[in-house]
Amino acid sequence: MVVAIEKRPDAVACLTSAAVLWDLPVWQNPATVEIWAGRNGWRRAVDLPASGNQAEKEKLRRYSYTLGETDRATVKGIPTLTLERTALDVALRWHPRDALVTVDGIFRRIVAPDRREPEGVNARTDVLRAELLDRLAQLGHQRGVVRARAILTYATPWSESPGESVVRWAALALGLPEPTCQWPFARSDGRYFYLDLFWESVKACIEFDGMVKYRGEHPVNVIVAEKKRDDEIRRSGIDVIHLDTKTANNLPTLVGVLHKEIPPELWRGAHPRRGLWTGDLAAWRMRADTGQPARRTA
Repeated sequence: MVVAIEKRPDAVACLTSAAVLWDLPVWQNPATVEIWAGRNGWRRAVDLPASGNQAEKEKLRRYSYTLGETDRATVKGIPTLTLERTALDVALRWHPRDALVTVDGIFRRIVAPDRREPEGVNARTDVLRAELLDRLAQLGHQRGVVRARAILTYATPWSESPGESVVRWAALALGLPEPTCQWPFARSDGRYFYLDLFWESVKACIEFDGMVKYRGEHPVNVIVAEKKRDDEIRRSGIDVIHLDTKTANNLPTLVGVLHKEIPPELWRGAHPRRGLWTGDLAAWRMRADTGQPARRTA
């Protein structure tokens, strides 16, 4: 990345490279160095060789589009884009699943959520969202605007893992009501559990289990504690659905589990959301009441 940027004095890291520099969550492992380098007349990405090696040619991608001076930042001594500009670029150009993962991470970084002051967090989130939507509108009509508007509308700082963001994207894209992230569940001892995704109308929640939680010195203790937690939640009348990274990585499996486990009341009247819906969902969205493929409505 550094070599590629040094070859152009005006170059900055963008998109995946910017996300990596900022240490943001990225769903797909980055395999390409992406830089912005101004050049009048460019309208699409161009591959450039990093050296004479043909194999490296496909690993460097250069972009050019309008940037303002306030869009630039420096991270770890490397010129890159600000978090806000990165959010706009990612939302405009990436698959909505991948974009929501990273934009959620940007919201989390900027807003710095604190469970002790949810109202303040939500107020700061509203300000950030309005600012980004306004900046998006100023960019004018261009490819990806509808997707970007949807991503910015549904992004949240309350998502605590990439897997949660992926599951939320699938649920929203398929037309389910927006779940509450990190919903506080009052325990019998006066403390709280925080449910990853919660639909209060049907008393159902999704808990996303990343593999990290089971890799400590005492994974059995983690499993036992999780069982006790689930039992207490279920005794309150809330259904608990557990999903993991393997499921989130397999779209047919993920959508199949959502259709099977989410109460049918939420599926009635569900319509794909414009901007979040993608063609790879088409073969897997089934009407809960008929079991037949649903037509795209937006």
